[in-house]
Amino acid sequence: MMEEADDEEETAVDLEALKLRTEPEPSSRPEEILESRVDSVEWNLEVERVLPQLKVTIRTDNKDWRVHLDQMHQHRDGIKTSLTETKVIFFFNMTKKELKT
Repeated sequence: MMEEADDEEETAVDLEALKLRTEPEPSSRPEEILESRVDSVEWNLEVERVLPQLKVTIRTDNKDWRVHLDQMHQHRDGIKTSLTETKVIFFFNMTKKELKT
């Protein structure tokens, strides 16, 4: 039980000590404006060289609704095609039977 209290004290942040701190945090901003010394032609060549490595590919997620919507459209088109073919075969067979009788 005492060990747990010690662990909590070690991980706790002393808010009073933070308030009393007089040194400001160092800024991530540069103090002066940086100027590039690189030739624009060289820069563009380097960009073209590394561009394929910078492209992001997003894998499709099977749970994504767009994937399911696309699958539903494919199934609908398949059903329409099958239904049309079936109707042609059905009516062809019906007319054959009628001619026999």
